[in-house]
Amino acid sequence: METDCTNNESRVNDPQATAGHPAARSLTTAGSRPLTPPTPLPAGTRLLHIGPHKTGTTAIQGALFAAKERMPAYGVEFPATSRHPMQAVLAACARPGMIGDTRPTEGHWNRLVDQVNATGRSTSVISSEFFADAPDDATLARIVEQLGGDRVHVLVTLRPLVRIMPSQWQQYVQNGLRMGYEEWLEHMLRRRRTRSPIRVSGGGTGTTGWSSGGCGWWGPNGSPSSWSTTGTTRV
Repeated sequence: METDCTNNESRVNDPQATAGHPAARSLTTAGSRPLTPPTPLPAGTRLLHIGPHKTGTTAIQGALFAAKERMPAYGVEFPATSRHPMQAVLAACARPGMIGDTRPTEGHWNRLVDQVNATGRSTSVISSEFFADAPDDATLARIVEQLGGDRVHVLVTLRPLVRIMPSQWQQYVQNGLRMGYEEWLEHMLRRRRTRSPIRVSGGGTGTTGWSSGGCGWWGPNGSPSSWSTTGTTRV
């Protein structure tokens, strides 16, 4: 059985075979030019959605969790027991917990890994924007190896920067920032000039484990064997 998830590394071999599928019929541009239908990922793929922050992750995680009981009929499992396995991912990335939340421990991460392993040959979906805050290559390599090595397919959601920045500022304000948007924006953009190109995150550290060059540590030079991007324009 194959899982109907987008794979950016290959094309559908037989367009006629998918021509009648509703998803295939909808794949057109504004000029009605047909687009290539997505290629199913192999059964047993570990689809790892790493965010990053402020790209619609909460909505994606909510939709996945709401469909948790229906997904196995399509060969897909959502192994986490909550909408967002945040404590597990924070522990894996050596990040502290949120104020007032349970302290992340290695036990949280080990339980999530066990839940992923228990899905066997089914495709499993793990989603957390905090994966994008992994601090270094060694952490990323460990995460990918524990989740399945070459079975891991990384999914990155993209959002226009002009929408990420106001949303990011609002998050900082909710967390206690007392600075107007224009002042904050100038500060952030000046700060980025001394660092790697375009690193935007929603975490407290202000850095992420991916960059504008194509998912940096998570990309072709990293541990995962494959990765995809998908865009959001109105989130």
